[in-house]
Amino acid sequence: MSWTYLLTSSLSSEVQGVFSDKQQIINSLQNEPIESLTQRAITEFKTLVLATGVVLVTYRIVRHISGEQPVHSLRSSIWKLNNHRWKMIFHQGTLVRES
Repeated sequence: MSWTYLLTSSLSSEVQGVFSDKQQIINSLQNEPIESLTQRAITEFKTLVLATGVVLVTYRIVRHISGEQPVHSLRSSIWKLNNHRWKMIFHQGTLVRES
């Protein structure tokens, strides 16, 4: 799997309130169990240009795992254009109740 979309100085704040750097993000994703019956639905996808070459992306995601209650979260990330490629420099996920 390629992690080239993460800028070297990437930072993530996840639902547990923990901040992670790029290497911690990669390690966490590589160790995440793969659930074969998981489906995710993305809605309310929006972008906002913050400055030239810098964009805020927000969306709502619902994770459906067979036999379990759906998990809802709000996600936001900041992307920066770096050497003609978009790189994520910040990401945050926040659990929310179903709306």
